[in-house]
Amino acid sequence: LHPFQVGEDYFVLNIYTSRLYKINNLIFDILTDSLSDRYPEEEIACHKEYLEEFEGIAANHNPNRTFYPQMEPAFSTLDLQVSHTCNLACKYCYAGGGNFGGEDRQMSKETARQALDFFFRHAELEVPLQIGYDGGEPLSNFEVIEDSSLHAVKLAEERKQRLNFIVGTNATLVTDDIAEFFSKHSFSPQISLDGDRDTQNELRPFKNGRGSYDSAREGIDTFNRHGVKLASRITLTPKNLDLKDQVERLHRLGVIRIAAFPASGVPGAYTFREEDLAILKEEYKKTADFILDMLIDKGEVVRFANLTEALDNLHNAQIKHYGCGAGRTFFSVNPEGNLYPCHRLVGNQDFLIGTLSNGFDMEKISLIMRNHVDNRPECQSCWARYLCGGGCMAESHFTNKAIQIPLKLSCDILKYEIEMASMIYSRILSHDNTLLRKFVKI
Repeated sequence: LHPFQVGEDYFVLNIYTSRLYKINNLIFDILTDSLSDRYPEEEIACHKEYLEEFEGIAANHNPNRTFYPQMEPAFSTLDLQVSHTCNLACKYCYAGGGNFGGEDRQMSKETARQALDFFFRHAELEVPLQIGYDGGEPLSNFEVIEDSSLHAVKLAEERKQRLNFIVGTNATLVTDDIAEFFSKHSFSPQISLDGDRDTQNELRPFKNGRGSYDSAREGIDTFNRHGVKLASRITLTPKNLDLKDQVERLHRLGVIRIAAFPASGVPGAYTFREEDLAILKEEYKKTADFILDMLIDKGEVVRFANLTEALDNLHNAQIKHYGCGAGRTFFSVNPEGNLYPCHRLVGNQDFLIGTLSNGFDMEKISLIMRNHVDNRPECQSCWARYLCGGGCMAESHFTNKAIQIPLKLSCDILKYEIEMASMIYSRILSHDNTLLRKFVKI
């Protein structure tokens, strides 16, 4: 059991079942062995039923239960790196300016179609499939996106399988034709926007030094005119820690899913640091209050995924043994047709897991599958391990040179996200539990 306090609220998490319980301060003190002499014995006796309940909760879990790790990949998502070139020069770019340390290049229509044929041969049946377009800036190769997505629709129809499209973009190359195509085929663009005009222009300038804010806003407006549903990613650096203001700004722009991640793996002034954590925690608290205020006072849903998806995981008692699906449920293909576990590891020969012509290197994939949280010594004492799954494999590699050693700073952030999500969960339930349906799968 992991008892914790958020403001005036007390909770206990059953680590092995991901079940969350709200408790009173006396039970919290008992569970944390901090009774001291503050409670008379007769008062403790009055709470006997609670104590018996939590004895039952503690006895209910089985820390020695057997987990059978995934032995074969079950692919449902393909990431196509259609462009290894970019028109921006973001200060924290993990992709070396878009070309991953190589020459600027674009994926051909033939390679994209070959990748889709390969993916559909290896993809799971009877589950929704997802095709993602990435880079670099993928909209610089829109012809391939257009051609390959139509090919994917044909393949999915033959299998009678649902298909979704996503694309990560800086939104500076959006045209009416692109927005119309995305709207017609239900694309979900994920826009990279890191703050107000001054902040965006500093962190994400064009390669000629000109700021990108106005161009990105024009792209967002074009998507909105065509009814394209937008998501957004904020990359957190020491220069843009005003998270609550950024979430509010993106919400006002019509973004329906917002996520934020610290810049990591790129040394320098733009990498998120340990000393930034206290500021970020305060911003998380402001953001949680903003989510609640908008929901309760105005009926508006602000989906800041870091908190609202953690809330959903708590409500449905999700148990995760892996940090993500890299190399297990999804893989990336670069312009030459080489296969990698995810977009962040593209170009890294240690993580080359196959080629379109020769298929998968199952030995390397099996190493990824064995990297589940129960096999990670660094995670064994962590109360959040089954809500986390071990974190980002690429981030572990970039910062600790080992996929089994998580970045401690990211661990601290995730734990705080769980605590803030618990507070939001509790407040919604105490106010109007029907509002919970706006955030969770029931």
